[in-house]
Amino acid sequence: MSSDVMQMFRSYEIVLAEFREKYPLFGSDLNAHLLDTINGLAVRALIQGRPSAAWYLSKKLFVLEPRTAISRLPHTLNVCCRGLVPRWIKIRVKRRRNAESRPLYEKIYLER
Repeated sequence: MSSDVMQMFRSYEIVLAEFREKYPLFGSDLNAHLLDTINGLAVRALIQGRPSAAWYLSKKLFVLEPRTAISRLPHTLNVCCRGLVPRWIKIRVKRRRNAESRPLYEKIYLER
């Protein structure tokens, strides 16, 4: 899978066009999924440090559905800020809260 959010978005648009042709009854579900995908890719672009891609995707989301874009903005900023916090800070905050830290994904995956 690509790590380039714009390439992922272009691929998604191609697949979405095919699904719209095959399943016209699911148009509203596909539109909702499109909005979720654009928002998710915009967040990913911000976390990866690609502001131009994030700006393009955010602009596209705003053009498609302005209400949704505005209502998701606080959550999007929260997720981006959490993603940019270094891991060592997150670990210290968890220890202060006496929360059990989750094992790394690699450890969970390798144990299976």
